[in-house]
Amino acid sequence: MGNSASTGTGGPDSAFEESDAGRRILLISDNLDKPELLVQAAADSVIVVPMKYDSWTLDELMGAVISRAGQPAKQFASVGILDHGEPDELCLLREVGGGILGFREIIGNEIIEDFFRFLASYVMAPPPGTHRMCPEYRIDLMACSLADQLGTELIDHLEGILAVNVWASIDDSSPAADVKWSVASEPDTKAISDWYFDEDY
Repeated sequence: MGNSASTGTGGPDSAFEESDAGRRILLISDNLDKPELLVQAAADSVIVVPMKYDSWTLDELMGAVISRAGQPAKQFASVGILDHGEPDELCLLREVGGGILGFREIIGNEIIEDFFRFLASYVMAPPPGTHRMCPEYRIDLMACSLADQLGTELIDHLEGILAVNVWASIDDSSPAADVKWSVASEPDTKAISDWYFDEDY
């Protein structure tokens, strides 16, 4: 089962240095109800970055990712963000867009787009000869119903500027329930949550 810090090396502030196609990064917001349960449920292959929704800046969030996962070098299979959401809207940090980001807030905003580019720089490049949007390597946006309505435009925009696959939730799931975030981009695949959480938790 996962732990509340990094996995693979030292204590909670040590950087993970091993390159492993099965490793993932998951940002879990304390804006959620009982986020500590989600931290505890993370799989061993997942490096968890707890997010301080009310107090952190984007620079502090990026610093926390680097502290736990090391410098970005396209060494992880995916990066996930877990917070509240609704159609076309994703919560990230209170200081960013007042706490809610949608297509209109993100498009053309270099600061926010650069943050997503930072996350994408952790995502592995697909093997030679495969499509650059290989579904094995991606950014996962786990926020309720984000990909509904205009959310699909947001996904398309992010994929266009990041050159990595972006998956997002199409259903209204509660972390307190049996979480199964379905995805709009790959409707026949397993739920996003299955990649990040211990199935026995």
